[in-house]
Amino acid sequence: MKGKITGDVSLNNVPRAGVDVSFKANTSGVSFIPNPTITDVNGDYVTSVVFPPQKSSVATRITASVTVDGQNVQSVGVAEVLCLLFDLYVTNADSNNISVIDSDTNTVISTLTGFLGPTGIGANPSTNLVYPYNRDLNLLSVIDATTNLIINTITAGEQVVALELLLIQ
Repeated sequence: MKGKITGDVSLNNVPRAGVDVSFKANTSGVSFIPNPTITDVNGDYVTSVVFPPQKSSVATRITASVTVDGQNVQSVGVAEVLCLLFDLYVTNADSNNISVIDSDTNTVISTLTGFLGPTGIGANPSTNLVYPYNRDLNLLSVIDATTNLIINTITAGEQVVALELLLIQ
């Protein structure tokens, strides 16, 4: 995920050109391009911030530091980053497994086993749970999408078959 950080540097309300503004974050994998960035004639700066792929929100403390006329100045801001990247879960009934696809790279990142005739699937992004229907067992599996482990099973009835049809239409 990418974003931009903008700001300005001034001393006694006078914009400062040519000042290096350096950034760091308390979350590993966060980078800034360029770092440091240099202020323009109006004292303004801009840098891109790149966050590593996340599957949930994370609070990140970003610190900008400059030295102007021998004075060290630091500004700290906290940003909550909500990553919109997500994984796709695809049932493979003939193979009795589920493919997990990284939607950012469109590649299979994992294959989950332990299913019999998985068809139809639902998900709850608020709880990070995925619910594939096992046709051959007439039950729902409950997958924790943060670990990709089956954490529960739910015995299904005829109503789930209708749900299955609704989900795959």
